[in-house]
Amino acid sequence: MLNVNFAPMIWIPNQLVGAAIGADVTLDCNLESHPKSVTYWTRDGGGFMIISNTKYNSVLIDTGIYKVQMRLIIKNLRPDDFGSYTCVAKNSLGETEGTIRLYGTCCIKPFKFTTCFVLKITKFSSTNGSGLP
Repeated sequence: MLNVNFAPMIWIPNQLVGAAIGADVTLDCNLESHPKSVTYWTRDGGGFMIISNTKYNSVLIDTGIYKVQMRLIIKNLRPDDFGSYTCVAKNSLGETEGTIRLYGTCCIKPFKFTTCFVLKITKFSSTNGSGLP
């Protein structure tokens, strides 16, 4: 079998992702490389890697020869979670990155039905001509 070595290539299916406060959201980056890449996520252009914990879950899914899907699951979104997330891939032939912007969406509250009363006013006639009884 012929192996072709090449630097990582990333493509992002959704560069803008909206989610509501309290929701869980999934960010995806698709990656191809050979040899296999070292991969990680960063936040807001910072130099800190996002480590899997109770808030973040970083997953790699093999999707074919040379292909991997990088997935970052962010749980229970808070306002300070909104911003830019960058997926990074490096191998011996190069490195690349892709950025996803996560923004907040508003929730539409369901309609609340209320009881309406219709008041019918009837004009009374009186002897003084005012229309009041």
